[in-house]
Amino acid sequence: MVIVRISHGLGNQMFQYALGHALAAANLSTLKLDLTHYRSHQDRAYGLDHFCVSATDATDAEITAISGCPPGERKRGLARHLDQLRRAICPGDQRQVVRETGRRFDARVLERRGQLYVMGYWQARGYVEPAAASLRPEFALASPPSADNARWLDTIRRQPTVSIHVRRGDYVNHPRFEMADPLAYYRAAFGHIAQRQEGLQCLIFSDDLPWAEANLQLPATMHFIGNNQATPEEDMRLMSSCDHQIIANSTFSWWAAWLNPNPRKMVCAPRTWLNNDPQAAADLLLPEWELV
Repeated sequence: MVIVRISHGLGNQMFQYALGHALAAANLSTLKLDLTHYRSHQDRAYGLDHFCVSATDATDAEITAISGCPPGERKRGLARHLDQLRRAICPGDQRQVVRETGRRFDARVLERRGQLYVMGYWQARGYVEPAAASLRPEFALASPPSADNARWLDTIRRQPTVSIHVRRGDYVNHPRFEMADPLAYYRAAFGHIAQRQEGLQCLIFSDDLPWAEANLQLPATMHFIGNNQATPEEDMRLMSSCDHQIIANSTFSWWAAWLNPNPRKMVCAPRTWLNNDPQAAADLLLPEWELV
């Protein structure tokens, strides 16, 4: 069995699931999800249940059996000590706790075998690619679009469309995440795509739509999508259905671009993903994506 700890927002959940999916496939094992994070954190909702994921929820007993700690008591130092003690006493024990040790891709993680409890963010394309073919169907939405979203899908099909994701919210004034000049980035990214694709229309998605409407101006028809504030998975469906993507430094729009099946898609991403880590994008962004 492989159990992966799921936490935070939808984009993070999808990266965590992707690694769990890859490890379960490599181990010919069952994937289960530890959702206990959401018992004490209500700021972000669990969202993978809107997709066709095959994993089921792990019980508290299963989490305790593999991780060595009951849910809610996984203090980082204590958990590591107990895991090391268990392996020292029982060297043949196949149960392992797999912890993320940094932001760089670590190929050794994919070689782990046994009964695994996996915890971390795992934001690297290398954790997604090994089982990408079987992962895509799992990230299809389980329900059909609403009437409003079906109309937006019709709009997308009528002419070449680029989705633009404007992430603000907790990024504003954040020293690590806030872009130095977001409007310059969006103008430059749009110009890059418009040079290669005529007649573009733009669908703009944002957690601060009034700011985007007041500040973002591009030489194209612009549609500001505001009907999915409580259903972010529907925004992801629309974004990934567009021909091209201009993403923010956000895992949410990263997944929208990755899920876009258009073989001729153009994806623009910010060159600086994290202000305090110039190499943050190296293991995350796909090589064919354009850095702006």
